[in-house]
Amino acid sequence: MKWDNFAVAASAAVTAVGLLCMLPATGATEDASASGWLLIGAAAFAALALRFARRTLQAKHTAPADGDWPLPKLVWLLKQPAPLTRKTLAAACRRAWSSRAQVKEIGPGFFEICHAGRKIQVAALPRPFYDLNDPRASCLRDAVIDAHRACIAIGEVKDDSLLTTHLAQLAAELQPPGSLALLSVQANVYVKNTHAVLDALRSQRPEALFTERGDVPPSAVENIVSADRKDPKLQQAVAQARTTLHLFRERWSRKARREIFVVKAPFGTEREHMWVEVRLLEADSVEGQLANEPRHCPGLHARDTVTVPLSDLSDWMITVDGEITDGGYTLDVLMRQGG
Repeated sequence: MKWDNFAVAASAAVTAVGLLCMLPATGATEDASASGWLLIGAAAFAALALRFARRTLQAKHTAPADGDWPLPKLVWLLKQPAPLTRKTLAAACRRAWSSRAQVKEIGPGFFEICHAGRKIQVAALPRPFYDLNDPRASCLRDAVIDAHRACIAIGEVKDDSLLTTHLAQLAAELQPPGSLALLSVQANVYVKNTHAVLDALRSQRPEALFTERGDVPPSAVENIVSADRKDPKLQQAVAQARTTLHLFRERWSRKARREIFVVKAPFGTEREHMWVEVRLLEADSVEGQLANEPRHCPGLHARDTVTVPLSDLSDWMITVDGEITDGGYTLDVLMRQGG
């Protein structure tokens, strides 16, 4: 029997007993009448309690646990929680796609959207997306990451691409007021919230927002596989990084707790240049954690442990709370190339 039916049946039974107690009968007293009213009140209370219990249990069983929720593609990082309802989400879908979508709330703050054969999931979380002890955040620790206190996460089921136009259009319409930044989980980089971000999300190539530009805190997204490697200014920047490597070593020998040391080097046959957060510095190599999600290196993923020969190094950088304190010689050149 369903909870609602059970609540109604129980309420009806207790009410019937209460009415029988109130019927006039030989030897009936005022106590019997009072007992009848008490039973009716108990019936009403029981019905409300059962309905509340049903909804509470349904919410607990329906809301996905963090471990069961698929990893999202985009996350708006917020200063404070932004309430999201099925009605406001449906309106955002209409603005994004100029058509209706089926929106279902599957738990408190968790929604599922079906549109044009796609299934998209959205979660409004009243807490940071990355727990500060989460190893995934180690390459992203800076002022923006530390300042966010809530988030809206958006993901697409059974889609392995970096970003689809469908998802990006919805993300643009879901931008809450006061957003700090938009995080790409797969690329492991964020871009600060500006009007240019919304324009890029609504463009035909929204993934370029994370692959060709971005704010460069420790995860520094620039993968210079597509850069003009013959650019004299880029070659000069790489040479400067290599000739100043002794400064990197000196700083490493007296490393402060809040400092993050990263190096950039090429990987794979296509020489995809990516950042590595240094964990161990040897005489001729470094070992560390890959800070970017590779696009041209099958089998290699962000946060994998890798070893880089210092002879392959193309840049190095030291940051404190997201601010570059030394190095980063190629960044200006790459930003200019990216437009």
